[in-house]
Amino acid sequence: MASFTEPWQPEPELDLPAARRMERFCAAALDEGIWVGLAAALGLLFSGGLITALGLVAAVVQDAPFGGGTSVGRRIIDQVLVDHRGMECSPGRGAARNALRLALWAGGCGIPLFLDIGLLFIHPKGRTTADLILGTQVVDRQHALLRPDQIEARERKLLEG
Repeated sequence: MASFTEPWQPEPELDLPAARRMERFCAAALDEGIWVGLAAALGLLFSGGLITALGLVAAVVQDAPFGGGTSVGRRIIDQVLVDHRGMECSPGRGAARNALRLALWAGGCGIPLFLDIGLLFIHPKGRTTADLILGTQVVDRQHALLRPDQIEARERKLLEG
């Protein structure tokens, strides 16, 4: 049992290899293209303010339909967003990362966007500003660990079928 007198130690980060960078860039382009295309299609039906709001919501929750670490682009490219333990992120953490990215990009008039693109290519793990702040990383799927709920679901599926 831990006592309050013991010094707090953060969980160590797993040393995972960086995702293939060009494929990661392609996945991001697919994801951005999807929500920009959605906003453009809806622009024919609704006002600009609603389009902007829907586009921002789509950008923040883009990882939620497939789990916290897998957007449509990452699913096609076979990459996943993981936390510091190497496990696929929860939907909340994925949405927080996307919201932080958008806030940084919009708040800095585009400068953080170019910094993130630069970090993507020069950081040894290919981490962006939001990744560094939230302790996340995009990796190729074969390097990601399963969350406990995913392990249970896989075991149930094996037992049933």
